[in-house]
Amino acid sequence: MRTLSLRLWMEQSEKTNPDRSPKGLDSLVAKLFELGRAIEYIFASGAESILLGEYLGRFMLGIFAIGLLIGIDNFLTALARKYPAQFCGYCEKNPCVCQRERKRESVRQKSRDGSEQQLEWGIHRWWEHLSSLYRARNTESGGETYVLKRLLEEIQELKNALESFSGSVNAAESGQEAADDLADVFAWTIGLSDLADIVLEQEVAELSTFPEMDIDACTLLDK
Repeated sequence: MRTLSLRLWMEQSEKTNPDRSPKGLDSLVAKLFELGRAIEYIFASGAESILLGEYLGRFMLGIFAIGLLIGIDNFLTALARKYPAQFCGYCEKNPCVCQRERKRESVRQKSRDGSEQQLEWGIHRWWEHLSSLYRARNTESGGETYVLKRLLEEIQELKNALESFSGSVNAAESGQEAADDLADVFAWTIGLSDLADIVLEQEVAELSTFPEMDIDACTLLDK
């Protein structure tokens, strides 16, 4: 399987769907909620992992679709800043030692080592990084149930941020907030696939028109 950067995934999906409007943000977030609840049901019912992989793949395509609307660079920069290459962006340890009950702190705005390289990371490289940082903590905190709960919470935060983004007079500030929340949704999605042993990049590739880089990523959301 050929590995693509997140940027390339998103650029190719934009080419196949050039007319996406910011007015579609509500429906895209609603689709994430729908997929999240479906994943929750799959876990509860003990369904086959192949079904879980497909839904997580669709979920990632939904993240890409939203990222296109708030700006690829905004999303990738937020992801690299919040989850720097060397350590956890909150406790600055590797692996992360943040406690479950600890209040989340604002990510420092100073430059981070490795951010430039991170802008070209693909799904699998992000999986390696986030697994190294958070797999042990996520397992200790409650495993898949805990991570799924956090993922659904982050979708709600993203929904709130996107509502501000759609009608805000301060587009730059609200856009950054939306990008930060989307980065968190991405990270918790990776965390869930990690604990479930799902090769997420492969799932996304199998759901896309992959040959010759003709990747139809966004139309999947309408199925």
